[in-house]
Amino acid sequence: GEQAHKFDYQIYAPRSGISAGTLTFTDPATRNYIWYVFEIHVDSPDPEQTIEVSTEARKSSTVKIPIANSKSTPTQFQVILSDDDLFGEKTFVAAPNTTTDYVLVVSPLKEMKRASSVYFYSDDGEFWYSLIIESYEPQANTLAPLTSALGKFASAFIELENPLTKAVTFRTENDNPTAFHIVAKR
Repeated sequence: GEQAHKFDYQIYAPRSGISAGTLTFTDPATRNYIWYVFEIHVDSPDPEQTIEVSTEARKSSTVKIPIANSKSTPTQFQVILSDDDLFGEKTFVAAPNTTTDYVLVVSPLKEMKRASSVYFYSDDGEFWYSLIIESYEPQANTLAPLTSALGKFASAFIELENPLTKAVTFRTENDNPTAFHIVAKR
């Protein structure tokens, strides 16, 4: 017989993502209750800064990202790197009342231009930096001259490096199969 009252609530979300929970109202006299299911979608904040990185493909570039900790206690961050060619510590501790540099190594393997990101998560929240990475074509590697007597052959070995933690596949192309033969293991 009473008029319903408006129920106000606030949501504090220190981190982005999806959270779910329930809100239950119980009548103390009858113990009747009604409940609601909440699903909260929290978007990531805007980036702290956009950092542009330019380097030659297969050459590393180091970026120092300043992380400020205004608290009187150390803060530990979990670090998420969005691509395989970004390297840095996975956990990072910022000393109290200081600004500490997080060292990020960008090492693109091929010529390209793309957007990437570095996320920092702590118990207090999250923030991130946007990266615009441009890597340009590397200098050509020239083999030492091969010489061979007519009817004989000479060979050279080319060592391929894989700095990634996963297996990669390379494709070979020979524009002069009459004079050259590629012998390669898979």
